[in-house]
Amino acid sequence: AALLRGPQLFCLDPAANHLQTDQLPALVVDPASLRAEPDHGLRPGGLAGRLQANGRSLRFREFPDPGGQLTYLPLSDPSCAVGDELDARA
Repeated sequence: AALLRGPQLFCLDPAANHLQTDQLPALVVDPASLRAEPDHGLRPGGLAGRLQANGRSLRFREFPDPGGQLTYLPLSDPSCAVGDELDARA
């Protein structure tokens, strides 16, 4: 699943979250843990999302975060996912 807010996609920067790139495939996020927080580092009025994954708190920033390497992750509870309202096929 991807973390979206309307058309805005969020991505994960491993270095900013103290992760090695070889740890990324094992991450499973808990969608119920999602919390929005302000992030003015990429643009004024920007947002970030904080999620728990494998017992860690991870911060997802708006794409295109220059360090962003991951946009899709498995969910611990897939029933929390919603279809993409911008794509009628979803």
